[in-house]
Amino acid sequence: MDNVPLVRLHIVIQCRGQFSEEVLVKSGVPQAYVNGIWKNIESTLRFVADGCVTYRIFLNNENKGTLQKDLDRLREWAVENTMKINPSICKAVHFTRARIKDPLNYSLMYALIPEASSYKYLALI
Repeated sequence: MDNVPLVRLHIVIQCRGQFSEEVLVKSGVPQAYVNGIWKNIESTLRFVADGCVTYRIFLNNENKGTLQKDLDRLREWAVENTMKINPSICKAVHFTRARIKDPLNYSLMYALIPEASSYKYLALI
């Protein structure tokens, strides 16, 4: 990640009263970076490895704008924290029994998020 300050993170693991040797972690995103990501976000965020999933339950069409506002806030957070978000791996998915006629028109980092009928998350489709 360009322009991201280098953070040295040393990890020691304790298991059953025994401590490991200290290890320097050279990859990953320090927790301090993502701590503020959910600030002002109304939708649910879930983190896994180096990714993030955001979702919202819609009880009516009025809630759909809230998800886009949250995606815009994620973009603002990324810019403020010099973090990169890769919108090319994002997908917009409906989970419903109703027939949906209106397309999902969400964007992230000024890129349209393509609609999909399924998405792989934590090895589940």
